[in-house]
Amino acid sequence: MPPLDEEAAAIIDAIMADPTKAKDYARIGPTHPSFPNGLGRRNVLLKKNTDPDPHAGSIDDLPQITLEETDAERETYEKLWKMDQDKCGNGSNEALFQRTLMMSFIARHCLIYGRSASSPFNLDFSVEETWTCPPMPSRAYELSNKLLTQPRPDLAVYFCREKLIPDGLWDNMPNATQRLACYERPDLIGRDRVFHFFTIEGKRSQTSTDDNTAMVQSLNNASQALHNMFEFFQDAGPHHREKFFSEVRFFSAVASTEGLNIRIHRAIEIPENSSKFDFVVPGYPLRFEFREFANVKKHEFDRKKVLEIFGRILVGYAKDKLLGLLKNAAEDLVENLNTNPDQNKAREDKDFYRHGQVDKTPKGSNIPTPRPSRSQSVQSPMSVDTEARNATQQSSSSNMAAPTRPNQSFDMMLSERTTPTQSEPSPSSAQVSSSPLGKRRKTQGEDRRSPRLRTRNSKYGDGTY
Repeated sequence: MPPLDEEAAAIIDAIMADPTKAKDYARIGPTHPSFPNGLGRRNVLLKKNTDPDPHAGSIDDLPQITLEETDAERETYEKLWKMDQDKCGNGSNEALFQRTLMMSFIARHCLIYGRSASSPFNLDFSVEETWTCPPMPSRAYELSNKLLTQPRPDLAVYFCREKLIPDGLWDNMPNATQRLACYERPDLIGRDRVFHFFTIEGKRSQTSTDDNTAMVQSLNNASQALHNMFEFFQDAGPHHREKFFSEVRFFSAVASTEGLNIRIHRAIEIPENSSKFDFVVPGYPLRFEFREFANVKKHEFDRKKVLEIFGRILVGYAKDKLLGLLKNAAEDLVENLNTNPDQNKAREDKDFYRHGQVDKTPKGSNIPTPRPSRSQSVQSPMSVDTEARNATQQSSSSNMAAPTRPNQSFDMMLSERTTPTQSEPSPSSAQVSSSPLGKRRKTQGEDRRSPRLRTRNSKYGDGTY
């Protein structure tokens, strides 16, 4: 287990002092019956839209891509596909399917890695990585409902950062804006993975491609990704904001031995004169919908057909269209912020794009302060009420009795291992209470050392004595 950051350690301290608080920090995963309701609180539509996408012309007309394979390569990979298909068809768990057929979908040797200097290495993929970017806004926050777990797709395809945003632009981009682009952890590896645009959820043998859990996982992935792109395009200027709604799309796939179901997702703009109840937070104009892009049945599940579809998405859309949109937006975004130092500085706050949905607590304290007032959404590329934000933070600080350390977020987004993900159940307060450490804290309240010190000095090395 990697070292815990200060935020995660403070949360553990709070739970150890009062195990009943575990429920306050838990999130709900996609197998929870309330997960679809949580998506609805983020304006994510759960049923596919059967009406034509008014901007679908350029998407539907994506060119067919011919794989750059030699005859020998094609023969080898087709043989491997058939053997993997037979093996999984005899009864497979998710892990087996994900490590065989699912990896073959993206044809890494030609669609991802590129074949020559004329086909640059623009795309890459990650497997079961938790997205640690700040979560998108939800009505659940004001209702004091539990929030949803952050995405952790079985496989995600993204852009290589240096090909999309060169170092010169990246190093001039404020902290919060970098986190919009970088969905995964912002370390030396994660910082080079930006704008995931396609996710795949692989399921065990005989699971329907219309599986409900897989669908809500995909909707969770798509809405978070589109939210991040919207904030990025909006900061780039009105022209890019318009491009976002008309041309930016996200793709998701659910696959099993029963076939392949690919959905195309987009964000639509809620009219300004709509009811206030249509908005997740005031001024945040997004609603998320999806349509079916391709559906491959079991009897059609051959390599040629599947790779034709993936080629259209990875090359025809991502490399030939979305990459250019994002490049242009990045250049104008940095230019806009460099000409407005106040707005650039405001975006150094890692919670800038949270729309005020952040709980604060002094480090070292187990008692949360009252929630700050929810800030207005960014209405234009360069509009934010920094004075109101500072006043809220000062008010919260003044209500605390001599805090010894600055405020911190309770969200746990920067601690990948401690944040529940959509493939992991959240710990219950009962589980925490029943643990040896939980019992010891309740019965031996005089030991106020940190959990890490108690573990280090314990007889068995696991926190027990």
